[in-house]
Amino acid sequence: MVSVVNKEDIKKTFLDNLKITDKEYVIKVKQELDELEVTYEMGKNQLEWFYSMYINHKDEVGDTNNCNSWLMWALGLTTKKPDSDLIERRYYARSGLPDIDVDYDSRYRDLVKKLSNEAAGMDRMASIGTDGTLKLRSAFSRVAKGLDLAEAYNKGKTAFTTENEALVREILNTIPETKNGKLRGKINLSGDKDFDKEIDIVSINDAYKCLSSFRFYIDKYKAKNKDLLFHTSILEGGVCQRGVHAAGTILTHEDFKFHTPLFKNKDSYGTQFTADDVESLGFIKFDFLGLLTLSVLDYCVKLIKKRYDINIDIDNLPLDDKKTLELYRSGKLCGVFQCENHGMQESMVEIQPDRFEDISAVIALYRPGPMAYVSKYAAVKNGRENPDYFHPSIEKFTKPILGETYGIMVYQEDLMAVCQSLGKLDLIEAYDLIKGVSKKKIEIIEQYEKKFIKGALENGVDEKVSKMYWDRYIIPFANYSFNKAHSAFYGGISHATAYLKAHYPLEYFCSLLNITNEEKNKNDKVIEIIKDLKNFNIVLGEKKINECSAHYDIVQIEDPVLNIKKSVISPALMVKGIGQNAAEELSRNKPYKDIRDIAVKTKSNLVTKEAIQSLGEDGFFEAFKKMFYKKNKKRLSNEDIVAIFVQNREDNKKMDKFGIKKQEAFSMID
Repeated sequence: MVSVVNKEDIKKTFLDNLKITDKEYVIKVKQELDELEVTYEMGKNQLEWFYSMYINHKDEVGDTNNCNSWLMWALGLTTKKPDSDLIERRYYARSGLPDIDVDYDSRYRDLVKKLSNEAAGMDRMASIGTDGTLKLRSAFSRVAKGLDLAEAYNKGKTAFTTENEALVREILNTIPETKNGKLRGKINLSGDKDFDKEIDIVSINDAYKCLSSFRFYIDKYKAKNKDLLFHTSILEGGVCQRGVHAAGTILTHEDFKFHTPLFKNKDSYGTQFTADDVESLGFIKFDFLGLLTLSVLDYCVKLIKKRYDINIDIDNLPLDDKKTLELYRSGKLCGVFQCENHGMQESMVEIQPDRFEDISAVIALYRPGPMAYVSKYAAVKNGRENPDYFHPSIEKFTKPILGETYGIMVYQEDLMAVCQSLGKLDLIEAYDLIKGVSKKKIEIIEQYEKKFIKGALENGVDEKVSKMYWDRYIIPFANYSFNKAHSAFYGGISHATAYLKAHYPLEYFCSLLNITNEEKNKNDKVIEIIKDLKNFNIVLGEKKINECSAHYDIVQIEDPVLNIKKSVISPALMVKGIGQNAAEELSRNKPYKDIRDIAVKTKSNLVTKEAIQSLGEDGFFEAFKKMFYKKNKKRLSNEDIVAIFVQNREDNKKMDKFGIKKQEAFSMID
């Protein structure tokens, strides 16, 4: 690690490590370094430390998605070159420190964290602590038991617990639950039944106002001097457990004991301060993220190299590739990053992308809030509607900024530029506004609203018009607008997956199936991928225990109709209920004559009764069934197969006990 003592040394360190020599880009890097001096007092020594550690392990880590910086690109910390239309100084237009998100191949994410921890030392790297808080249901449950609603205290411990829990369930059942975990209810503020307002039920007070059946119980027990509403409202939001952020990490150049208390978390430490407190201390937060798609891309590129000896430069694919854009327009995007959702696929069909910028924009828009603007974007793009700039007095300030996105604010940069152009806020103030709205800081919102309206008035925009524009566009978009650099980076990954799917569908599907198959809760995803094979005329081979491997493979088979060889994807033995070790054990000991042979050849601790049951249900023993029927004129069910396997395993144990060789014993039986 380079020892840096002042800002000049920091600048020299970066300039000495640049990966580019082009004068134009070197000038841009130097301009950014000048901007970095402004933030020198905000802990940039940590950023330099992280860079030094990062560059030493360059071959072991993935790419950062924080690509809105010429400096980061020039140092080789990201493969995404900044777009020319990104707002200058966007990376530094903030009053606080940035969050650094780094996406790694999901297979190596834990290894990267481990290497980072070893490089830094346990006393200089820690996960960011989180406080688990009591929500409505858990807070209510604790209060109800504490007040002994069932009046069962004198009945003994078991009765006390059972009766109170039953009563809690009865009361909480009056609060509906939805799939996304959010509770919804209607509240009438006017007394007119036609003007009910739907709200999120997040507290006991919300539930009391919205749900008459819940209110009945609260009032009933309040009459018995058991005020559930009062006590639960006090308990709600209270800290009940300590944990760590799944990815959030902080690094320091000196021992943490000088900055924050820690707690032991398995093989590392977590901060006892949460994210906001850690940031206020001057730490930069790093998110170590595992991205499954990077694993798929790596697997596919290596498979293409193996089969065709072609080197695919995944970071420099042509963004205007016709076949790739046609795939987006077709909506056949199962397995394409950020486009797995059916709604996203429909949006791509509706928009009909003909340039990379459309892909990036849809990724930013297809989220709760801006999703409503997808159809508007499509209509204007395809000539069915004209762009709407809200008011003629505003158009001259917003059209130069929003023209590329058809009059729609898509990115945070759009919002910041509009605030700067129309409302005369500087970029730092615009960024503060975004953070203030996202954290619902009313005083910040009101402060910048006044300044925005005053600035718009100076630009000749009527106060009422600018106020309406603020309420309709600025505040909503500040709440859910997306970082353009982040969207462009994810768009690049999405484009890479679409490119491979369009040009090398066989290899891409094989890679996608194998990586997906290693994940938890994989079954539904695998089924959907297999369904999509038909859209690309790809055949999934027969499920035969003696011909399949642990993983999906591309194999050649004879086509009896055309009398030619064709490539198909051979199914994997690692199906639902079969772990990788069991699948590899089965593959390693092939071939098998029958079910008894599997019982003899495989290890009992790896290939279990449940594994055989799963393989049978998935159709891998059909050849054995046919062979059994041909020999015995009797059909063999999956239950029979499992029974034969279990019986032979028991027989194996007995033979081991008496020293009889298993193969000899079964030869005598045959």
